[in-house]
Amino acid sequence: MIWQFDELGYDYSINHCTNGTVNENCRLDQKPVRWDYWTGISDRPDLYYQHAMFNHLKTNYSSVNAPSAHFLTSNGSFKRLQLDGQDFTTIVAGNFDVVNSNKAVGFTKTGWWYNYLTGDSMEVTNTSMSMDFAPGEYAIYTSKHIVNPFLANSNASVDRVETRDDITIFPNPSTGNISLKSANGELLHSYFEIYQFSGQKVLDGVIGNNSNISLDEISNGVYYIKIYTPKYIKTTSFVLTKP
Repeated sequence: MIWQFDELGYDYSINHCTNGTVNENCRLDQKPVRWDYWTGISDRPDLYYQHAMFNHLKTNYSSVNAPSAHFLTSNGSFKRLQLDGQDFTTIVAGNFDVVNSNKAVGFTKTGWWYNYLTGDSMEVTNTSMSMDFAPGEYAIYTSKHIVNPFLANSNASVDRVETRDDITIFPNPSTGNISLKSANGELLHSYFEIYQFSGQKVLDGVIGNNSNISLDEISNGVYYIKIYTPKYIKTTSFVLTKP
């Protein structure tokens, strides 16, 4: 049972006592904090970021969380879920067998499709094309390119995530728009999220060619912005004072 740290898992019994024994009377005792799970075992942060990818796709895109139609094929060891949304179609396919499998994903149209979990893209010329799936392998394909802000962190423990101070935000305070500048020019197609200091997200999107972000949708106040580039994550704050 995963009962602590959510998807990170926890190897101690819920009845673990402070003296190291296990007893039902110790259910509410304080349990050891094992941060070495995060920094010492690469599979755990990888699992964490996999869940973060799923949650980001589910919560931020109505084509996924509120599709106009969905189709599930669950017979046999190869499973497939299709979500038809207003903006794009999502196909989740996975091999639940213990041997390799060559199956048709069932793309709904020809053209470019995007693997949300890896960032790769592929041109589909035949909707009946088959693909190789290793045992337990799965993929999430979208008909529209969706930025995955967690790709830079997948398979990397928190002590290896690179932080930078070379991103500047101006003007700050802002009267309605902000621009971002990086010394290395790594912001194009990066993803940003803007939060109130209460923790509520108020705006997100993809950084375009001019690195300019319109703040018309939010009111005056102090905010912090989190920027996800392919190589690192940067968090900084700004003040919005519209006239």
